Amino acid sequence: MEPSPKPTILYPSETSKHREDILPFCQGYGLDVGFGGDPISQTAIRMDMPAPYAYTGDFPVQLGGDCRNLKWIANDSLDYLYSSHVLEDFDRTDTESVLREWIRVVKPGGLVVLLLPDQVRYIASCLRRGEIGRDGRIGNPHHSIDDFSIDYVMQVAVRIGGVEKHHCLKQLGEYSFLLVLKKTKPTSAAGDKIATLTETLDQLYQERSAIKQELKEAQGRLQYYEHRPLLKMVLNRLKRRLGISSKKRK
Repeated sequence: MEPSPKPTILYPSETSKHREDILPFCQGYGLDVGFGGDPISQTAIRMDMPAPYAYTGDFPVQLGGDCRNLKWIANDSLDYLYSSHVLEDFDRTDTESVLREWIRVVKPGGLVVLLLPDQVRYIASCLRRGEIGRDGRIGNPHHSIDDFSIDYVMQVAVRIGGVEKHHCLKQLGEYSFLLVLKKTKPTSAAGDKIATLTETLDQLYQERSAIKQELKEAQGRLQYYEHRPLLKMVLNRLKRRLGISSKKRK
């Protein structure tokens, strides 16, 4: 059997660059979210998209799906969850719901271990290396938050609650940082409902904004057609004053 095609050439993962700093926080039973072929340890459960877009190693996917919904794992189950350079790929409106889901599956006293890029330092590093696409996009096009940083992630964690900063390295390598959150209380059913309601409200808000925009455009078109006779009359008056015939030339 021929090997399956790879999405990219093999390249070193961010995890491989800093494994010694990270591994002490990934002990016991844990999940590596978005591992891209190179998990934090050989014992970690490997979760990624069914067909990952990164190729940093040959370990296969065990749980394939969307990391915004870790449907395979019950509340308060794992000793740790580790993820490297994934959270920054989501839109700003999704950061809280994604991180909340990751916290959900870790047991009280367990750790959420995050290796992430500081976007300002990342852009500077890309410019130094000349990593600019043909379209002028600098670096990874999946990065979607210009002010993504350790402070940004901590602000989101504080809003979620139930976690505390356990350890952090503000600068790791050229552009990464390590943030380790400790879960301080179990996930409650009420918390799950709040998260679901928050997601639903976000969707309703987006739909409402789209409907308002459509209404605004429709009102603009309506006003145009309502005032069209008046505009035509004013235009004809101006033409007469300027001595311009409104009749079509033969």
